[in-house]
Amino acid sequence: MIRWATLLLLGGCAATSVAGERYATVNGRALREPEAAAPLRTGEHALSLEEATVWALERSPDLAVQRLEPAAVEAFEAIERAEFGATVFADGQYRREVAVQTNRATMEQFSVEGTNTQATAGVRQRIPTGTTLETTLGYQRDESNRSPEQQELRVGLTVTQSLLEGVRPEVNLARVRQAELETRATRMQLQAFVLALLRDLEVAYWELALAERRIAIVEGSLALAEREAEIVAARVEVGELAPADQPVVQAQVALRRQELIDARAEAESARLRVSRILGLDAGSSSVALTDAVAIEPVAVTGADDHRALALRLRPDIREAQLRLEQRRLETVVTANGLLPRLDVFVQLVKTGFGSSFAEAVGNLDERTHEMVIGLSFEQLLGNAAAEALDQQAALRREQAERAVRNLETLAQLDVDLALVELERARQQIDASRVRAELQQRVVEAERARLEVGDGTALLLAQADNALLQARIAEVEAQTAYRIALVRLYAAEGSLLERRGVQLGADAD
Repeated sequence: MIRWATLLLLGGCAATSVAGERYATVNGRALREPEAAAPLRTGEHALSLEEATVWALERSPDLAVQRLEPAAVEAFEAIERAEFGATVFADGQYRREVAVQTNRATMEQFSVEGTNTQATAGVRQRIPTGTTLETTLGYQRDESNRSPEQQELRVGLTVTQSLLEGVRPEVNLARVRQAELETRATRMQLQAFVLALLRDLEVAYWELALAERRIAIVEGSLALAEREAEIVAARVEVGELAPADQPVVQAQVALRRQELIDARAEAESARLRVSRILGLDAGSSSVALTDAVAIEPVAVTGADDHRALALRLRPDIREAQLRLEQRRLETVVTANGLLPRLDVFVQLVKTGFGSSFAEAVGNLDERTHEMVIGLSFEQLLGNAAAEALDQQAALRREQAERAVRNLETLAQLDVDLALVELERARQQIDASRVRAELQQRVVEAERARLEVGDGTALLLAQADNALLQARIAEVEAQTAYRIALVRLYAAEGSLLERRGVQLGADAD
């Protein structure tokens, strides 16, 4: 029976070990813990998006903090499983008595001197079936000047079985299961954190790429404006253009320099955000992006598939489902608390008696024994506290069910909004490309008119401004498409999978 109980205990309380797990992998590449990554070199670091992902997972200071939470929570599993561990107990006492007794027949008084020594040791274990097993080994020695010395050895086995409260393994293992669910829920929180981290990283990566492209476009436009200013100045000097045209092109140069200042500031801000996510010291290190913004967009199809994916993969939904299961287990525990305590116990004791310890051990094979069978009943009158706890647990469970349904609805809304933005950005890429091409023709036409004296520097400047905005809008549309794609993947919970990122046990 003890062997059966041990196997049941081990099967019912097996823990999900994290020992030996990899922290994470990216496309099969094992990553180092955030706090174990080697120090960074100073200077500029050329990074692709995949390399930036690795750096973020290995060096993000925020992730280094969040990473410890699942391991800390997992300790509660061991605490709850310890309830079913074996307990060793022992006690002993020595008593000496000097007394006066009276012979009831003769009324004669006489002195009595005696000693009593007792010791007990044993092992007790509770198993999920509501059974408590206890084995004991006891020893007792009595010495007196009025009776011969006697020693007793007792070997006992006590089995106590719950009949009402605590009889179901599901109830007794509920706290262990809840602790395991808490560990899994915390891992979902970590996964959600990493998903948000990579989403923010990719958004920041493409915003920095956009800022750098904007700098290049403005620098090119500034160089063109400076050349046009030189040409206009030369033509004004020879009388081909009116002097009023010169301030127009000079103002255009000044405007481009202002725009370049703003573009560089925006790029620096974007670079600081990327450096923060990657754990870089912005004062001594910087990043250079190697992935191009340009992308060939594709039309969005299968919206229902994206919604279904969100319901299956979103870590916040999976965490909410785990919380719901915890609440269900809580109702199991509180419903059990409404039952009275009724236990049946059986105690079998083999005894051996003798005038010495060796004789007592040798007499264990004689027909001396004890057997006790009994019932124990306990019920709190009214039991108002248990009823209140059960009612509270039922309400919490209903609340958790509604929370899951609400999260599922919000997840589908997130996906729908992301799909709308993705389609908008896709259409804007084509529209902005056409706009930039047409505006380039307008600029060329205005420049030709100015050269033959049929146009003005003001009209050319206006056309140049429109062309600059069109080129920037084209790059912005491509960047917006990339960012919308990232947000869609985050909304449906597939970003980690699409980037080849696996965390924890999934990384083995």
